[in-house]
Amino acid sequence: MDPEKEEILDLLKFETNRLHRLQGLIQESAPCTNLLNEINALNKALTAIKVDLVKHQMKSSIGVIHGSSDRETTQTELSKIIQLLGITADF
Repeated sequence: MDPEKEEILDLLKFETNRLHRLQGLIQESAPCTNLLNEINALNKALTAIKVDLVKHQMKSSIGVIHGSSDRETTQTELSKIIQLLGITADF
């Protein structure tokens, strides 16, 4: 057999084996990929829930401020709003 052809066939065998190993790794990692996708979906859902909770707490604090003339209550509710916004402030 021609040495050049033999070299090409050897290289083809090597790369074919490499491809099969890669396919095996992909099949083994499929459950991990599915788990990662589920974790990402859960993270998005939890983020949406947190946003809704913050909105509810903000509305609640604003309602308390509107319904109160007490300075301490207003200050407490404003502090809650500032915490919800992630702003640090000293009163």
